Amino acid sequence: MSAPSKTAVHVTPASRVAEFGSRAFVVEGGLLMCKSCNITIDHIRRQTITDHLQSKRHSENAAKRKADVDAGAVPKRQTTLAGCKERQTAASAAKESMALNLVHSFMSANIPLEKLDNPQLREFLTANVKGGGDIPRANWLREHYVPKVYANQQAKLVSNLAGQKVAVITDETSDVAGRYVVNILLQPLDAFHPNGYKAVLVNTEYLQTVNSVSIAQLIIRTLTSIGIDFNNVLALVSDNAAYMKKCFTDGLRGLLPNAVHVTCWAHILSLVGEEFRGAFELTDSLVASMKAIFSHAPGRRARYLTHLRDCAATDVTMPPNPVITRWNTSFRAALYHGEHVQYYRTFVENEIAQCGSTVQLRKLLDILQEESALVLQAELEFLSVHCERLMNTLKALESHELRAVTIHNTVSDLLAWLRNPGFPFATAACETAMTNAAAKLQGYVEQDKQPACHLLKAVRVFDPRQLPVLSKKLADFQSIPNITAAVDEWQIYLDIAANEEVPEDITAFWRAVESRLPQLAALARAYIALPVSSVDVERSFSKYGSILIPLRQNLSQDSLKAYCSVFYNNSSD
Repeated sequence: MSAPSKTAVHVTPASRVAEFGSRAFVVEGGLLMCKSCNITIDHIRRQTITDHLQSKRHSENAAKRKADVDAGAVPKRQTTLAGCKERQTAASAAKESMALNLVHSFMSANIPLEKLDNPQLREFLTANVKGGGDIPRANWLREHYVPKVYANQQAKLVSNLAGQKVAVITDETSDVAGRYVVNILLQPLDAFHPNGYKAVLVNTEYLQTVNSVSIAQLIIRTLTSIGIDFNNVLALVSDNAAYMKKCFTDGLRGLLPNAVHVTCWAHILSLVGEEFRGAFELTDSLVASMKAIFSHAPGRRARYLTHLRDCAATDVTMPPNPVITRWNTSFRAALYHGEHVQYYRTFVENEIAQCGSTVQLRKLLDILQEESALVLQAELEFLSVHCERLMNTLKALESHELRAVTIHNTVSDLLAWLRNPGFPFATAACETAMTNAAAKLQGYVEQDKQPACHLLKAVRVFDPRQLPVLSKKLADFQSIPNITAAVDEWQIYLDIAANEEVPEDITAFWRAVESRLPQLAALARAYIALPVSSVDVERSFSKYGSILIPLRQNLSQDSLKAYCSVFYNNSSD
């Protein structure tokens, strides 16, 4: 049997550098190199390294290297093929990372990549950013890096949504190119998350036709691609369109056993608000005409502001422009006109005298005549005094202040107020508006026009402060899926809520009792976070519109899909 080798087989070039010092040696391409002699040294045998350091040649080279350094010269060093390849690989990886991060940043901030082709910007990047001169042109970045950024984002979304209870939020619109665009967002349902989960945009799709079948198929494809368990989908949140209701009842209900269809309460209250517009014809005409006369008329806008200053108006601003998809804007416009209507007649008369008569100016002048003006003033005063409650409810829905456990109470109180406002009506139109608005809202609060009506009544049970006015029988809350699994915890929950102090923050209550009531806490954790409006999908369409500006209308559908996802999901609002 041969004697065991004394060679130090576990010694590495790096360990020899640590032993003999980095002034003398360096690791290059996995080999030990002498800095002074620019040659590789066998790192296995220690004696070989010692002999080299004591050699005459090394001493001469080391002295020459020291003299060069003292003279301010940068000593040259031989490199190996392996070391050269390593540096090339590292440089390539750094370039790739920089390009990816740059494209991700531009997409997140909605900055067109074409800005990088600007000569002045390129000059700045070359001079001030390491590797800035190597940034590819916009077309190359869009073709090769936008898909990578989008793929990385989708992978991150899949990871973050894995195992989560979710609500699907969806809607469709048509863009400036006449295409049907459908956005699908997923809202993670976790009320215990410290900052609350934001709904994430997981898919933007272009459809040839929009109907119940195409929407249902798209939702199922999207959930499958993201890896969402169908049992973890607790709601479909959409507008009040008939095809959306049919999509759920005929297509999704059988596939998503725990889901309920929630019709957006902001849309519903917008329909209620439309009853005021229909009843107050003069106000509606005034708002429309004022919007029309200032459209594409910068000179008239300037004269209007000057007129307000001359009249010593306290609020010298332009009238708000009502937008159909922004539910509160019509009310805000009416409130503005209520404060400024006394300045309108002289302004319109001056415009006709100076610039000539137009259809809209004549229409405005007719509305502002004395007989009509009295009725108009009554309508505007009614809206400013009595419709603040409706406006505040809409605002709360837009800002996610209203939760699933309180929305039923809020809209029920609003209905009671519409039925009996507690003040006399100034005109027949005021009474008609309140009566019609109450009838409209009644269908969603007390009837079945809101498909989730029974669920939204039942989930109030997860607010322990409301228990005194709710049923004490678990069987009365069967509209909450899987609540029967918590039958053993029910009486314990009732006792805790009745005998112990309940904090204002109901999520703090459920976190505190989670160990004692695990089944109920899991349900509360999800349903407290259930969205009751689809305002997030409307915001995603607003961001889509800001991407598809005239100079970017040649973007492919795949690029638009990627831009919209990255921009929306990385925005702070």
